[in-house]
Amino acid sequence: MSSKARWLTALPFMAAALALLAWLIRAYWPFTIDDSFITFRYAAHLAAGLGPVYNPGLPRAEGYTTFLWMLITAIPHAAGLDAVIFAKWAGSVMTAGTLAVVFFFTLHLTHFMEGTLRYAVAGMAALLLAAFGPASLHAVAGMETPLFTLLLTLFLWLVTIYTGRPDDKLAAGLSVTALLLGLTRPEGNLAALAGLGTALALVPPRQRLSLLKTTGLLYGLPGAAYFIWRAMYYGTLLPLPFYIKVASQALLAGWPDVASYGRHMLVRLGLPIALALPRVRRDLVPALTAGGVVVIFFLFPAHIMGYSWRYLYPLTPFLYTLAMSGVGSVIAWGRSQAKVWAATATALTACLLIGWSTLADTRQEIENARWYGYSLEHAHIALGRHLAAFPADGQTMVLAIGDAGAAPYYAGWRTIDTFGLNDRTIALSGHDPDYVFSHNPDVVVLISQGADEFTPRLEWEQALYEACRQHGLAKIAVVPFNYYDLWVMAAPDSPIAAYLQGEW
Repeated sequence: MSSKARWLTALPFMAAALALLAWLIRAYWPFTIDDSFITFRYAAHLAAGLGPVYNPGLPRAEGYTTFLWMLITAIPHAAGLDAVIFAKWAGSVMTAGTLAVVFFFTLHLTHFMEGTLRYAVAGMAALLLAAFGPASLHAVAGMETPLFTLLLTLFLWLVTIYTGRPDDKLAAGLSVTALLLGLTRPEGNLAALAGLGTALALVPPRQRLSLLKTTGLLYGLPGAAYFIWRAMYYGTLLPLPFYIKVASQALLAGWPDVASYGRHMLVRLGLPIALALPRVRRDLVPALTAGGVVVIFFLFPAHIMGYSWRYLYPLTPFLYTLAMSGVGSVIAWGRSQAKVWAATATALTACLLIGWSTLADTRQEIENARWYGYSLEHAHIALGRHLAAFPADGQTMVLAIGDAGAAPYYAGWRTIDTFGLNDRTIALSGHDPDYVFSHNPDVVVLISQGADEFTPRLEWEQALYEACRQHGLAKIAVVPFNYYDLWVMAAPDSPIAAYLQGEW
């Protein structure tokens, strides 16, 4: 069978995958997560020449955990473009790139197959991933998830190829990918070190020194330089979200989310992955080790803002790749022509069931995502834009808020993140209302489960509410958001209170 015929076999599957991805992205498009605006705020200040800081002029805080995505989103701010639209398009392109990597990764794992069916199976892997709703949701959410997913899938593919066929040029590409992976999310370094360390143990002894030199030069040295810079620049050994999500949480706080993701994927992909395991070669061991380390790590931090398994989703393309190699094993099992067709029909039916089961979940997910996007637009974003329009006459206005994403980003006010992700004192010492009021906030925004009576959704905000009352602040406005309300507190006789009580 000619190479052209094989590619023509894959073409309909890849075209369908891109079409399905585009359709789902369009459906999810209004969804933007509030936390994405935290990174945008750092990027905006960087583009303005103020450095990657949350509050220029105040002690630096490292509230983002994605240095590379922060650098990328500084581009639209420097160019005068809409950062939200830029992030959505960039995420969509990166997700499409992930489909391409999944296709080639599956081709590599189905080396035992012959003819056009191998390309059809690889194309089906991309198509099934495109049918997985969270892929499109994360593409448009504004976070670094699509970038991390692309880099992790690429790293797992490259380390698999390298382990089976060590090559110096491939080692260089693998090392650069590992560096970018670690700069995108901290746990990327765990995956990179686990994968590279396992590959180092499996490659022939004569290749080990070369791999060590290459990774040391292209991954180790730049990564260490970045770590030293960020520790000196921000004054903390680790990003502040670590202290909020790991240090202050119960042991194995992430277990419920890991179990939920595991059950979901096991139901859909458990059998085909099990069928793939007998054909697993030693060159796949580094990728399996790296993926396993990521799962183990996420047993410990609380998955705050872990919508649609955001922290574990980057492993999904790898799981689909493994599953489709298992489907390929079923097809390759047939020796006679009749058995091949029977095995192919069985495999195709299984793929259709997997695809249908994932698409069946998307309707409600799309409705929820679109409602969240609409709600964010009319709550946090509207509040931020309204605050930005307040005639401050050169006075520095101070906002204290726990949902410290879109509202502070659009307001441009000096902001005290009462949750602590962007405030070193709160992250390291706890939630102290006296500390918040030491900054003399003009507006404090609290989260309540009700509009008429303050019912804190976050336990520690009860003390902050009482402190607001003690300092003479009162409820000026209630802004409904999703499934809770934003209580906007200010001094009743202040100009900002009169401004906020108007129509907006």
